[in-house]
Amino acid sequence: VGEKTIGGQASLMSVFARKIAPMVSYNKILFIGINHLRDQIGTMSNAKIAMGGKSWSEKKKLSLRFRETGDNVTQGTDDLGKPRVVGKWIEVKVEKNTVGPTEKRLARVPLILGKGFDAGANLLQQAIDREIFRKEGNTYFILSEKIGTKAKLTEWMEIEENAARIRNELAGA
Repeated sequence: VGEKTIGGQASLMSVFARKIAPMVSYNKILFIGINHLRDQIGTMSNAKIAMGGKSWSEKKKLSLRFRETGDNVTQGTDDLGKPRVVGKWIEVKVEKNTVGPTEKRLARVPLILGKGFDAGANLLQQAIDREIFRKEGNTYFILSEKIGTKAKLTEWMEIEENAARIRNELAGA
């Protein structure tokens, strides 16, 4: 493990993937491996390659790519009157899926600092994108029901009956 050779980590991860794959499959274990991209060694191009080499890529059943969009999640204002940043919007894309059909779906989810991913905000964003909510000025409506501003809409979505109603609307659309 301590050797500092080119491709040493790739070799280790490759051996690890070959040894653990049968045990994971036989025992029906969910194994999550977190990986990152690096520049490919020995080429003049800007090619990126995943650590662990090709063997690591062949053993995985599902691959998710996370990419920061640069958009901030804000809530209220700070002492100077500027919007207070509480997180970042992250794009998640399915790259490879051997357990089901790969549709290359893209989801935008907020990553709230200190809390993690907020699934409810993704549901809310999908509903806004598919125009389930009608927006007039800064006020949101669903059918003829007035909900209010985006903050009120977020509170409205936290009620489980309302979230279930929106999930049914999205499934039917």
